[in-house]
Amino acid sequence: HGSLFKRVAVEVSVNGRPVHHRRQLRNKDELRVGRTHRFRVCIPQEGVGAEKTDAMNIVDNLATEYSGQHALAREYVEHLEDRIGPQRAVKVFRGLHDLQPLVDEANDITDELRGDETHELSFKAQLLTDVTSADEDPLLTVVLRSAERPEDITEAGPTYSDGAGPRADSIKAVWSEPEFRHRLE
Repeated sequence: HGSLFKRVAVEVSVNGRPVHHRRQLRNKDELRVGRTHRFRVCIPQEGVGAEKTDAMNIVDNLATEYSGQHALAREYVEHLEDRIGPQRAVKVFRGLHDLQPLVDEANDITDELRGDETHELSFKAQLLTDVTSADEDPLLTVVLRSAERPEDITEAGPTYSDGAGPRADSIKAVWSEPEFRHRLE
């Protein structure tokens, strides 16, 4: 009897969670056997006529449909549902949806108070995740970014003071959702 593994007991996980008992696999589950063997489960019947998930419906309200942002957001929904499951993904995206009006309010206040400065400050709701584990849900955070404002916007595009183009924006601060809510009050 040959084996791919040197040890008798091999760690098996589905979507990053160890499997200790028999369990049902779903379409797009990631099956990991040992440390080096990974498989993506493909059950074509499950993908046919698939309806939009609750998380997809939430994201449809966050990003303008048919925009690049919308496509990326939908792609991320699929990734997160595969990684942590649809119920947990819905919880994350509901939190993001509820946080967005506060982020919009913070941006409106900042624009009103700052005026014509050389750098624009903007708040963005973002998710912070541990790439090595699916045990914890991604954390809702708010990031404050600074980006150089263009001097002018023409048909050819924006122009900047040094003529070279925009510098990369930089992160000025990161707050957890509760910290951000407290600061906004």
